[in-house]
Amino acid sequence: MLLLTSRKSERFVIPKGWPVEGLSDAEAVAKEAYEEAGVIGKVLETRIGSYAYQKRREPSFAFVTVDVYALEVKAQLPDWPERGLRASLWLAPKHAAQLVDEPGLMRLIRAFDARRPAPADAPREGGSAGPILWPIPFHIAVSEEW
Repeated sequence: MLLLTSRKSERFVIPKGWPVEGLSDAEAVAKEAYEEAGVIGKVLETRIGSYAYQKRREPSFAFVTVDVYALEVKAQLPDWPERGLRASLWLAPKHAAQLVDEPGLMRLIRAFDARRPAPADAPREGGSAGPILWPIPFHIAVSEEW
């Protein structure tokens, strides 16, 4: 699966975004996945789960509830809008779960890994995995409480 570093804290996260007016959640997921990680593919319409975490907001924190969707990645493009702003890392979900900070996200990745069929290969940066689709969790925040 794909992990990215966040822009400010540089901790490992899955690609994320906020709802976009005029776009379905699936369309917003696809847009953010391209902008943040250069990945293209098909977003599954049904969310695979949700979790909550505290998002840093100057000068305090906000409690955010997040819906998570799977994106069947066909390829990671050689260039994308936020390429120089984040590091990206493809790795097995069991290893990805160990690198994320949020306990709810860790549990969700482990549960997702237990449900998904194992692909023979993941897409590589600037290339394609051929006919294999690599499902990755992608989250979109759906509510925020101050």
